[in-house]
Amino acid sequence: MFARKWHPYTAWEDYRAGMFGLTDKFMDERGASVDLLRDPDRLHAAMMDAATAWPIAAEHNLTDTGSNRRSWLGQAACCINHGATQGATCSAWWELNDAQRDAANAAADRVITWYELEVILGAQTLFAG
Repeated sequence: MFARKWHPYTAWEDYRAGMFGLTDKFMDERGASVDLLRDPDRLHAAMMDAATAWPIAAEHNLTDTGSNRRSWLGQAACCINHGATQGATCSAWWELNDAQRDAANAAADRVITWYELEVILGAQTLFAG
């Protein structure tokens, strides 16, 4: 369907934003992440923000169909929305109930579908003609 794109981690916008760093505000980040992950509309908007504002990281992560793209989107959404680290967001995930997780995953699936259809395949169609 489409080719996997690779970029060095030093080029990833999420890396440069501190998503994979350590924090001394873990509990604050975790609480804010729980709030965002529990709100599918806000979460979807933050995921779209990350997918569009961080094109290199998005391409690296969203063209890798063998990875957990939902997880990256959730972590990126929390980072771009309120500066949360990946560790705080992963910890927040376990505070959600099954229905909230399903809603968060559905929000991610909508972004993944948009990315595949509009960004990847739209660009292929644009350059094919």
